Amino acid sequence: MIDHTSCQCQALFEGNCSWTLARRVARRHPTLRHLFNVVGPLQTKVPRGHSTHEAILRVIIGQMLSSKAASAIRIRLMDEHGSAEGVFRWAAKGRAPRGPGGGLSLVKRKALRAWWQYCQEGADDPAEVWRTLSNAELRDTVSQMYGLGTWSADVLGIFLMGRLEIWPVGDVGLDRARAMVFRGVGKREFAKITAGHESLVAVYLWEVLNRDLTSHFRNR
Repeated sequence: MIDHTSCQCQALFEGNCSWTLARRVARRHPTLRHLFNVVGPLQTKVPRGHSTHEAILRVIIGQMLSSKAASAIRIRLMDEHGSAEGVFRWAAKGRAPRGPGGGLSLVKRKALRAWWQYCQEGADDPAEVWRTLSNAELRDTVSQMYGLGTWSADVLGIFLMGRLEIWPVGDVGLDRARAMVFRGVGKREFAKITAGHESLVAVYLWEVLNRDLTSHFRNR
């Protein structure tokens, strides 16, 4: 366990202070050091402490959207329906959806409906089981649920569970940020310098996009 008592960051990965982890990993490569220095201590909360319902709502809405667009849709829906559970009830109400609505695609509306129907069948909170699974097992298990896939499992692993060794597969924005920040660093070398801390680096790269810090890396 790494001390977190004197740090200003909001992220803990597997109980470890993200800023202390970052300073240690920074020794592996100068670009890592630059990335961590530009972003500073993470202000994104990890794990977020949401209920499983809200975590699922976030990953369903967030698929194939920027974080800003996804956040706007999620906040509006939760304002309209009172809570994450209220959004699921709205999605599950009446006949199965046949088109987009509420700013959501048909597939996402169906995914919300499928999750709520699953929960209404008396199922226990699946996150309790998910926490016991390896990353590979988590991906396989979550991907069996309608509207959820590998990316959803990876995001749940990071933000619901605070896992440290996950690189979200298929995240176009994240891959774009990696290519820009780590320009000239091949995929094999990148995998080597981030090994064991993939989630940490992923969240830092998301921060570059979310806080529009890309100008710090374009001329390197």
